[in-house]
Amino acid sequence: MPTPYHIKVTVHSITNGECCDGYKIGDSWSIEPGKTPDRMCSSAYQSMYGAINKIIYKGDESSKYISCPLAPMTVYELEKIADTEIS
Repeated sequence: MPTPYHIKVTVHSITNGECCDGYKIGDSWSIEPGKTPDRMCSSAYQSMYGAINKIIYKGDESSKYISCPLAPMTVYELEKIADTEIS
């Protein structure tokens, strides 16, 4: 199996007001292979789970945008991070 990547998830945009969990544009999380991020909305995480695993284990895409299923709509950017970029 190839070495898994880490993912940086960043709130990219929020339409129609505020995120119902209080997230702001620019808020971010680091996602490690096999771990659920602390304090991330479960609905948002569920909506991006498949894309996260595809990037982590296959490394096919360097970034992807995912919308949260809750209103108001929040869009997250998922970015593949090399181990050398993790602090």
